[in-house]
Amino acid sequence: MPLLEEEAMKDQLSSKDKRDIINPPIIITDMRDAYRIDVTIPGVKREEFLVQVESNCITVSVVHHLQAAFNNRQRLVDEIDCTCFVRHIFLPENADATFAIAEYHEGVLNIYVPKNPTPSLNASARLAVY
Repeated sequence: MPLLEEEAMKDQLSSKDKRDIINPPIIITDMRDAYRIDVTIPGVKREEFLVQVESNCITVSVVHHLQAAFNNRQRLVDEIDCTCFVRHIFLPENADATFAIAEYHEGVLNIYVPKNPTPSLNASARLAVY
């Protein structure tokens, strides 16, 4: 599956009712040379992520497309019936998101943001999720 087009994903997110968009939990760990951000988002594919950097903010968005076969099953309990996730993460002043990397493994998106005493203040990029 190819990466979702950025504009198509933004359109899908903007068309959703804000009550239907989940704000997933995060953990930020202060490591020696970097910050590690763990975002818990189970059941999605790495291709469904849109991770963007704007200045000192990382935005993690997901538009999850449930498989038709899964949708046709009669569910007895469904506590994660959501297809959109968005989380804005504001970084400390010494975080340099220009060189951030992201990887998704076993339901957790890990983002590593290096520390820099003079970070780029106008960083703007899209991160690939590995």
